[in-house]
Amino acid sequence: MRWMIGICLLALVWLPAAQATAVRAVSLQEALRHSELVFQGRVVTRKVIDDAGPRPFTRIVFAVEEVIKGDYAAPTLTLDFAGAPERGLVVADMDYPEPGEAGIYFVESLRRRQANPLYGWSQGRFRIVVRGGRPLVVTADGSPVVALTPAADGHYLSRGVAKGVRVRRQAWDQGMAPEDFKAVLRDWLAGERR
Repeated sequence: MRWMIGICLLALVWLPAAQATAVRAVSLQEALRHSELVFQGRVVTRKVIDDAGPRPFTRIVFAVEEVIKGDYAAPTLTLDFAGAPERGLVVADMDYPEPGEAGIYFVESLRRRQANPLYGWSQGRFRIVVRGGRPLVVTADGSPVVALTPAADGHYLSRGVAKGVRVRRQAWDQGMAPEDFKAVLRDWLAGERR
């Protein structure tokens, strides 16, 4: 099954433009369990790499501010994302982190090259924004995260937000602070080690 997903993702990289991308829904606990690295950081640079074969890709460098899960000691992390919209190679539903973006990122593998290195694509990306003078965690599409709850792993297509992540649009006063978000992740990790 995993090889089939890999072939589909590889096909997306070779298409000049894709109409839609199918990504399986995942629970946040699954993303945490299967990500090699989960970290809080900030996007430093984003650039298109043209000299790596027939298709350009987007290289994003993150400043690693805090490791939540995994072994990673370097101050920066470089991740490659399929496609390069600036060069006309569009991968449907690919949302590239922008320079200056702060967030909590779930990296599936540091060794394998993937179309999107974040677990479950946008499901493994949580931005940190400041609203009303306080930092809040939001989903990749900007919805405030108000709670994290255990959920069953998904067996259907994603709508962009991991299962177990409760969001409430425009509920800025109810949004989770990054420290609270990370505390839940650490509790879940501690529970799996018992």
